Amino acid sequence: MQGSTWRYWPGYGLSESLSPGMLVLTNMRNSPDISAEEYEFEAPLGSFVELVCTANAFPTPTITWFDDDGDVISGDEEVRNITTLIPDETTVTSTLTVTVVNESYYGIYTCEASNEIPPSVQLSMRILEPGGSSAAGIAVTISLVTVGGVAVVIVAVYMYIRSKNKKQYSGNDDER
Repeated sequence: MQGSTWRYWPGYGLSESLSPGMLVLTNMRNSPDISAEEYEFEAPLGSFVELVCTANAFPTPTITWFDDDGDVISGDEEVRNITTLIPDETTVTSTLTVTVVNESYYGIYTCEASNEIPPSVQLSMRILEPGGSSAAGIAVTISLVTVGGVAVVIVAVYMYIRSKNKKQYSGNDDER
């Protein structure tokens, strides 16, 4: 914009003064928020499933996937792999793909978004056997945050009912 003044504000990024007395801050630093379109996936043995998790924040968040046991999924396995898309400086979409479902892949998968601004956030999805239960449950997230040099433990407990967010896969490419 002609005649505008740009300034750097530590901790916030660039700002543009559009007119005297008016300042627009861009790239405000914030902790991530996270979302998914589907939370439960009914998948027959041998089928293909994609779990998609999107996070928004500045600085750009990173997404880490965990299995039912809380172990990090590296994404370089033959059957489970991870692709990441970063369309802009505030959005990350991570897709965990199970190329051939077998019984060991049924269960809960968690994506966690984090950046340098606490707290990190988590979202869980579940791969079910066809006709499997989609009962309500309780999820507990524990975060360790440092505030002014003091460690604070935040425990978030929430109930969920996911039967409305179930998606079926038959293994056909036409139905994905």
